[in-house]
Amino acid sequence: MNEFGERSNEQMFEGIIEPGLEGVLAPERFDKLKKGIKVVIGGPPHSGKSVFIKGLSENIDLARSFLFSACPDGEGPWLQRHYDDPEVREWRRKGKFTPEFVERAARVVQDWEGPLMLIDIGGIISPENTQIIQGATHAIVLAGDTSVVPEWEQYFAQQGIEVIASLRSDYHGIRDKFEGAGFLWSDKVNDPVRASVHYLERGESMNGREMLQLVGELLEHLVDTNKPYQEAHENAEQGDHFVVDLPSFMEDLPSETVTKTLSTGKVVHNKRLLRSSLSQLYETVDKSFYAGKPVWLNGPINSWEAVALACAFQEAGNPEVRLRSPDGYVPLRALPVQGQGDTLPWQVTPTDELNGVPVVTVHADVGASTRILNPAELETMQIPEVPEQSIVIISMGGPNWLRASMALGYKTHVSAIAAFQPGEGATIAWSKDERAPLGEVIKPV
Repeated sequence: MNEFGERSNEQMFEGIIEPGLEGVLAPERFDKLKKGIKVVIGGPPHSGKSVFIKGLSENIDLARSFLFSACPDGEGPWLQRHYDDPEVREWRRKGKFTPEFVERAARVVQDWEGPLMLIDIGGIISPENTQIIQGATHAIVLAGDTSVVPEWEQYFAQQGIEVIASLRSDYHGIRDKFEGAGFLWSDKVNDPVRASVHYLERGESMNGREMLQLVGELLEHLVDTNKPYQEAHENAEQGDHFVVDLPSFMEDLPSETVTKTLSTGKVVHNKRLLRSSLSQLYETVDKSFYAGKPVWLNGPINSWEAVALACAFQEAGNPEVRLRSPDGYVPLRALPVQGQGDTLPWQVTPTDELNGVPVVTVHADVGASTRILNPAELETMQIPEVPEQSIVIISMGGPNWLRASMALGYKTHVSAIAAFQPGEGATIAWSKDERAPLGEVIKPV
């Protein structure tokens, strides 16, 4: 037996997996679990939480997970992929808590329904974080200084949040290891996993990290055994719309696939469309069972996938398209193009040209640390005019439902629409001009 043990799943998770599920849960706890497993990752600043969460995301099924940054600093897992890119660093903002930010973050954590949510919070115990995490069910403490761990564990306990792991961030370590007990999971009910995770450094590969794999397995098991959620959703009514599971819907399209076998033996496939397959995406939507029907789109997608899907379903005659987001299923609306727009501080900038077609960038400074958007704003929002038959790049840090609604508004005015991602450029996601082919990446000048 190695340091990490060779116990059965039942032994490994004994005492950690919701002990009350076999008996009577407190009504408040039951109501939380009905909405899913929501895990807060907390601890002092500079402990490596964002890096840890990115590594953890490689060891869970992303198709049924949602990663939510409740820090007003503009950071998230996307940043970790391109952290040292100067272009990306321009997008990184250290923000402050505002009443608006705290209220929205608390609402997202409280209202979100799904199998698993990972929540990254700020590095201090504060009234703002207390308000944000009220909807959470479990917590992981990550700290370089172990002397503060009891304070964080007590903090979560006071909020009725079960701590499932207390991890020491050992930056100078060379391997992960358990601390104290010499076996895998404690037999004591509700005693968290105590271990260290080594060298949480941005840009470093997290592949093969034993502790990340094991915590990922723990989270997957929590999801699989969450009976309140399963019972609440097994007979859920869909009404007059179809919920489209995007990973399944797009599984036959050419894609980049990261296949991972979890320590439970479960194989997960986290995919992203190849840019070259965008034309096939449009054909798939047009020929699908869902064409012409109201659809609610559920699954992890990036900015250009969101634009492409919105445009494809609109062209297929769907009377209603909604995107799942932290704000729930948001109905998309073709935003009217008028003057300089309204509501937001729009910036329209000529960028260059592509194969003789002028390129213009439409940017709005929105995001967690600047301007937080409410889906209700779509009802009255206008977007600024751009040169007719140009290629428009949609550039912002806001939600995908805004990007998609902007794209639907611009479709009748421009030749092509691209969505910008820091560190990657702008990907053409809709086009009616052969000079602007789908999947082409427009690099910033």
